[in-house]
Amino acid sequence: MRLQTKLALGILPIVAVAILGLGYWSVKTAQGALEEATRVYMTSTLMSFVQNEVQPREQLLKEYNLQTVPSYVEQYKHEVDKLAGTLYSLIVRKYTSAQLMILTLDGDVRLWLPEREDRAEIARIWRDTVKENVESDYTIHHIALSGEKRNYTSAVFQPWKWILILSIGDDELNIPGKRIQIATLLAAGITIVFIFAYIFLFFRKFVIQPISGLKNIISAIENHERTPRATEHTHDELGELTMDMDKL
Repeated sequence: MRLQTKLALGILPIVAVAILGLGYWSVKTAQGALEEATRVYMTSTLMSFVQNEVQPREQLLKEYNLQTVPSYVEQYKHEVDKLAGTLYSLIVRKYTSAQLMILTLDGDVRLWLPEREDRAEIARIWRDTVKENVESDYTIHHIALSGEKRNYTSAVFQPWKWILILSIGDDELNIPGKRIQIATLLAAGITIVFIFAYIFLFFRKFVIQPISGLKNIISAIENHERTPRATEHTHDELGELTMDMDKL
């Protein structure tokens, strides 16, 4: 194996490990940032809806002593239902797998967007899961339903005995991270190829060629032939040695 190949193969693994390690760290950092941004979006969206649309209506009912009048309470709840539909239409533009649900602590399904036929059975699982985390409103949790993993945030509004849930599928949340991973691996591969080519050419010009010139001079001296002059003179120890050999 030639010296040039040995040097290239000796350095290439070190360079590859360094680049891939940096790429792995970059991917993990980017994925963490994306996940945090999603968590903030989900929690802030649901929190804003409860604080700006649900709670004010309950406060109005209390202010006018109407919380015990079913017709007024139901009217305000219907208003919230319509606003929830508007909110969902905005969320689904960003996350197509989003689900927005309003369940009751008594076991009823008040709102389920988008609609699904098996919502009664699935709602029971959701309700039981959320109740386990009832003390951690507006935090992100995970749930697996029918083989599908989802992130969700929830809030329990006790005055109306409501459970509000916003969920997004894990697969959709992982798409940006996968794209970053593929792009990073591609960039790392291209960088490794360029670095390998640079190292190969560098050693060829500044190490291999001067050594080859010295080899030719030594071979001519051994055969008592006229020594050829070296054509390459680098400004380093090899260059100085080549110049000294030219003087022989």
